Amino acid sequence: MLGLSSATAVAAPIVLGTKGANLSVKGPADLPAWRDIFFGDDTGNDDRLDFSKVQQFFLTVVLIAVYAGAIFYLLSTSTPTTALAFPPLDSGFIGIMAVSQTAYIAYKALPQGQTDQPAQGAPAADG
Repeated sequence: MLGLSSATAVAAPIVLGTKGANLSVKGPADLPAWRDIFFGDDTGNDDRLDFSKVQQFFLTVVLIAVYAGAIFYLLSTSTPTTALAFPPLDSGFIGIMAVSQTAYIAYKALPQGQTDQPAQGAPAADG
């Protein structure tokens, strides 16, 4: 599980770095905000919800809740003489996390949203 999270933490900046000028960059006056967790990284979607970030967040919350429930169950059914250990991770649990991480990175690799540039052959909008 740590390997999956670490691989995603390394791969996401690499994938985003390939986007070059399409990557939205905050200025020095822009403070981080909670909305940054859910909004896009590209110039075309930095003002909209990013599906991959929303999916990643909620799936992480669900996985944490399931594992916390397993720990609670273990603690509630143990006796004072029971040696306690963390519950083992189910292969399905790790599989769901792996699919989530892979989908997140794949989604990051695709160009997202519209940019402010007119399409080729389309006239520029006059303000």
